Amino acid sequence: MAAWAGSAAISLVATVWGHVAGQGAFWGLAVTLPGYAIMIMGSLFSLMLRPMAGQLYALREANERQAALDAATAAATEVRERRLAALDERARPILTRIAEREEFTDDEVAVARLIEAQLRDGIRAPGLDHPRVRDAAWQARRRGVTVLLLDDGGLAADGEDTEAARRRLADAVARVLDETSDGRVTVRIQPPGRAVLASVSVVGTSRVERVDFDASDLAVHEVADVDAQ
Repeated sequence: MAAWAGSAAISLVATVWGHVAGQGAFWGLAVTLPGYAIMIMGSLFSLMLRPMAGQLYALREANERQAALDAATAAATEVRERRLAALDERARPILTRIAEREEFTDDEVAVARLIEAQLRDGIRAPGLDHPRVRDAAWQARRRGVTVLLLDDGGLAADGEDTEAARRRLADAVARVLDETSDGRVTVRIQPPGRAVLASVSVVGTSRVERVDFDASDLAVHEVADVDAQ
């Protein structure tokens, strides 16, 4: 609009100048007419470019959404394949023996129950599916400790900070499990957006405590420590 207003002002000035100079008002106006061809072309180009730009933005947003969907699908596929591989590696021999109606010793039954608990951990707490946590939970359960791992999605996002938090949390949980000889240990990853990333509670014959894992500084803070009577 500003360009058209400027062109109109130029034509008006040229018309007045042609009249004053004695060349005629039409002569002054005619001098500026070629510029309107450029203005018309520019206006048409602008009218065509605006919807094209909108379409380009929409296409880019659609590509971003598709990329996010593909990434989520790939992540879900990777998790599913990892779980299937774990099931095939750890459970298939036991399932095969069950299908063949073989006898199990007491030790083999105990190992089968540990494998079942470990597979359940991978489903209920994928954010804690870490070698350190798996090994520590296995050993704790063999000592008679009840271990419950839960994940409400606080570590679902990707990124370096998330991976660092996952490693720190795995180390913290493994230390708690290694130090517990009886009772019950419950580990819960909190929902996204919480200041506390995860809570670890221990209820045993010699202690009752809860430890929070702070998402803001990736540090572990003991919030309760009560000696059991």
